[in-house]
Amino acid sequence: MAKIRVKKKKTMATRINDKNYIAIIDKLKNAGHVLITSHINPDGDNISSSVALALGLMQLGKSPTLALNSPVPHVYKFMPLTDKYVSFGDLERDRQRFDCAAVLDVGNLKRVGDTTDIRMFTDLILNLDHHVRTEMCGDISFVDSSFSSTAEIIYCLLIDLGVKITSEIADALYIGILTDTGSFQFQNTTASTFRTASELVAFGASPEAMAKRAYFTNRAAKIVLTGKVLSTLSFDKTGKVAWITATREVIDSCKANSDDLENVINNVTTIENIEVAILFRDLNDGKIKLSLRSRNDVDVQKYALKYGGGGHKKASGMTVEGDLPVVVQKVVTELQEFIQNS
Repeated sequence: MAKIRVKKKKTMATRINDKNYIAIIDKLKNAGHVLITSHINPDGDNISSSVALALGLMQLGKSPTLALNSPVPHVYKFMPLTDKYVSFGDLERDRQRFDCAAVLDVGNLKRVGDTTDIRMFTDLILNLDHHVRTEMCGDISFVDSSFSSTAEIIYCLLIDLGVKITSEIADALYIGILTDTGSFQFQNTTASTFRTASELVAFGASPEAMAKRAYFTNRAAKIVLTGKVLSTLSFDKTGKVAWITATREVIDSCKANSDDLENVINNVTTIENIEVAILFRDLNDGKIKLSLRSRNDVDVQKYALKYGGGGHKKASGMTVEGDLPVVVQKVVTELQEFIQNS
């Protein structure tokens, strides 16, 4: 009796061997209308990841919608589709519904916006992120902190979706990796990061042009604001903690925007002998937003997690309620002790 041969179902070979990652690929392949969003106060990584994913999905004949609760920072408006972002208020008024939502670079759905309920727009939330955090925030979540950036994850995702990596997509993803690694200087820069960057350059990304866009295309208002904020530079008695402050009044007086503060803190981290640099941002909303940077081995992410913040070991952020002078004294005192015990 002849044996009956049963064909084995081929498994999809993907760049990332993870069941949730593969499940996200499957959901995106079967989706038509996809909501793409990320965190408030956007940076290079979440804008580039969102734009690149949208471009890739459009290439596959799908209809992505980009939404944010904050404006796109001026420095990233050169990227395609950044003029197509809509607010969640617009989506709510139009009663938009989506097959799924791709929530990128977010460790907690509140980071999308305190008053935003993504469940109003879809029954399926897909979450892709590279930060260390305490909770998953999607129906299907893929989180891997070994990646330098969410942009690096999206690159793998687009390849596995069968998207052709155009020069537009390559440039966008390169910006995300470039900015989230501090120009390949931070500890999250790995051999894999360089391989991905190399592949993006082979696909048409321009390192020179993207570096100019990210770091050398500033409005005059930003430079004026930088000068005023750096003039507030202060040190604790140990000389290991340095901080600068920015208030809504100062920002407005320079005719600048709060996103013009991006990377200002990096000037403070160049000071020798300090361990932690802090930017205190008071936008008169009852909350003080902090950007934390570490020069050596202090894990500022561990400190930020205590306040519901997060990020990377050497670059993190958090929000504290209270008056600026009180918050400054509290945080500086706590960081002195934190450094001593690190």
